[in-house]
Amino acid sequence: MSRRGPSNRLAALSALTIALALVAAAVGFAVGRAQRDSTADVAHERAAARAEASRLAQSTSARTSRSRGFRAGLAAGSRAGQEAARRRVAADLAKGGAGAQTSGSGVKPAGCPAGQYTNASGACVPNPSYGSAPANSPEGRRQRQQSSDCQHLPPPPPGYKGPVQC
Repeated sequence: MSRRGPSNRLAALSALTIALALVAAAVGFAVGRAQRDSTADVAHERAAARAEASRLAQSTSARTSRSRGFRAGLAAGSRAGQEAARRRVAADLAKGGAGAQTSGSGVKPAGCPAGQYTNASGACVPNPSYGSAPANSPEGRRQRQQSSDCQHLPPPPPGYKGPVQC
C-alpha cells in the first residue's frame, strides 16, 4: 500500500496540474478573443481614417487651387488690361488724338488734361501740391523740352521725383 499511495498522489497531483493549465489556457483564450477587434470595428475605424484623410486632402487642395487660380487670374487680367490699353491708344491715335507722345515701349499714350500728369502705372492723376508735373513724368519731360528756360539745362538726376525746376 505504501507503494501505491505515493504514486496515486503523484498521478492526482499531475492531473490537477494539467487541469489547471488547461483551465488557464481556456481563460486566456477567452479574454484575448473578447479584447480583439471585430471585423465590423476594423471596418468602422478604417472608414473613419479614410474620411479624415479625404477631408484633409480636400481642404489642402482647395487652398492650393484657390491660390493658383488667383495668381493665374491676376496675370490674365493684367494681360487683358494691357491689351485693352493698347487698343484704346491705337484708336485714339487713329482719331488724331492730340498730345500723343512715344514712350519707351513704342506705344503712343495720349497726354493727360491740363492740371494732371501720367504716373508710373500710366494713369492720369492730379498734379502734386507744388503745382507742376513731376520731372520724371511724360508731362514734365514735355514741359522741359518746350520751355525756353529749360532747353539748355541738363536733365534732372536719375530717380528725381520732384517738380520741373527751370
